[in-house]
Amino acid sequence: MSKPAPVSLIGLVSDQLALLEQFLAQEKDDSLFPPTTDASADAIHPIHGPDARPLDTADGPAPLIFRALRHHVDRLTFLYEALRALSSSQNLPEALARMVDIIWQREQYSFAVVVLGETELGPYFYYEMRGIMDPRRFLGKQCPLPLWGELAHALVRRLDPQEADYLIIEDVAATGRPKAEEFPWMEREGSLMILPLRDESVAIGALLLGRRQVNGFEDPELCAELVEITTFAARIIIATQMQQELQERADQLVGLQLFTRSISARATLPEVLNTIIDGVAELMGCPAVALLLHIEMIGAPLAARLDSLHDIQVYQDLVIAAAPLQLDPSTHFSKLYRLVMWTIDAVQPLFFDPAEHVESPEDLYYNEGGRALLVPVMAGDNPLGAIYVEASAGAHDFEEGDMVVLRTAANAVAIVLDRFMT
Repeated sequence: MSKPAPVSLIGLVSDQLALLEQFLAQEKDDSLFPPTTDASADAIHPIHGPDARPLDTADGPAPLIFRALRHHVDRLTFLYEALRALSSSQNLPEALARMVDIIWQREQYSFAVVVLGETELGPYFYYEMRGIMDPRRFLGKQCPLPLWGELAHALVRRLDPQEADYLIIEDVAATGRPKAEEFPWMEREGSLMILPLRDESVAIGALLLGRRQVNGFEDPELCAELVEITTFAARIIIATQMQQELQERADQLVGLQLFTRSISARATLPEVLNTIIDGVAELMGCPAVALLLHIEMIGAPLAARLDSLHDIQVYQDLVIAAAPLQLDPSTHFSKLYRLVMWTIDAVQPLFFDPAEHVESPEDLYYNEGGRALLVPVMAGDNPLGAIYVEASAGAHDFEEGDMVVLRTAANAVAIVLDRFMT
């Protein structure tokens, strides 16, 4: 997928030229170029008004108009180079690092932090941090998103298109905002600016900038420049995320082919089970994997073979093969038993957070993602059990694409297990 071109730069150039024309008109009205007469045609006339200064001479200062022109050219050049650098980003970490580098080197900031969300409503995670003590404590960790917080306020879409799409706190110490529990890494002084990163009107993340002095973001030109950079950066972030997801799905398709061939080539049941656990772990990018088979549904021959294996555990009517040292079936699935049985009986996948208490499996039916995923294992129309995967700490939640991949793997598992059911 090609990167979006810096089309917004065209509009920015037009805006800057319009501002320059206004400036010229104003300076002309203020007698920057007063009318001449024949007697004074070759004379140098002074600028009138509070900004009076001599016009260009060999040794004198440059006129205000040329300094303004140079300022606008410098700003346009900076934005052009910034957008060109962002456009060349090949992946998400590179795009985020370049965005922060560009902004960090342009002005003096006390910190720069990027958070990205898995959905607009969260959860949000820390992806990039500058100027923070021990950033490793926070990078990859979840950023709190309380409804009363400043981040939530900044991410809310503006109803008035003319309203500035960012949040500024001019004096953190005096206002007591934001609260320490929202951003525990932030010093309680100076000023804060939060710029949302949006896909059209949907927030995908935010850039947080700090300055040590109060009123550090009162320059409207600086704010406009930051909005321009973050708006374009959001497009690059979305493009790189799409590329990354497409690559991950392509890798999973290749992995599915290898997984199917691998389990089909194993001759004994222990080899098949080990290959299933290892293959699913590699396919889904997570170490916590379990194959849960219902004793009554798999039939006596397969149940007897499983019972003879020393590394198989039983919990109630479930036979469990799990990755060693990753899951303790006796404790883990005692909490999740109802969810496993619902998945088997309803023949439906479930996304959920294993750390949260669930009153009823039906409450999870419309979940579109989660830290853990259960999919049924079906032999034709007959359920045999389920496959359970759990994301590792700091990894993204599973989503619909992962569910499709795991269900395909579960179908291959059912076909191979059928050999041992007679």
